[in-house]
Amino acid sequence: MPEGIIARFTLHLMCGNCSKIQTQNVDVRNAPGAPTTVNDLNESGLLEKVSFVCRDCECPSGSIQAVTAYRKANPGKTDKERPRLRRYVVAGYERRQDRWSQPLAPFEVRSEEAARRVAKEIAEKFGGALATVQAGDPELDDWETPELLLHVGKVPRHALTDFRVE
Repeated sequence: MPEGIIARFTLHLMCGNCSKIQTQNVDVRNAPGAPTTVNDLNESGLLEKVSFVCRDCECPSGSIQAVTAYRKANPGKTDKERPRLRRYVVAGYERRQDRWSQPLAPFEVRSEEAARRVAKEIAEKFGGALATVQAGDPELDDWETPELLLHVGKVPRHALTDFRVE
């Protein structure tokens, strides 16, 4: 994380026009009362100052679907001492009358087994789902490219382009 930044939040935003999910980082400088958790961020009023323009259709409106928080690393730890975390995320897509693939809010689960099971359940109920895993160090905001574990049912093509497939 850059010097002077004590927290970084990744906003997962859905475009109000094309419904594509995009991410945008919000960095928080070290200051008294600066938010370092998602709850603090919600209460701070900082989100009201964030602007959004869709990278695909240039629509200026979007809605927050999820927020991921990262905090500054503990000083003095070496890379070998920092554990690599594996995040398992499931993203569902709901069939709507006018179109397929209305995205549902993504959420984390505890294991690969849970990610695969929940993705299958969501796909049965709503129409489609993706299960992914991403390794990294949240304290340093150092993340590998997400890996696609499972694709079930119908999902938009653009949702499949941001993953490493093994």
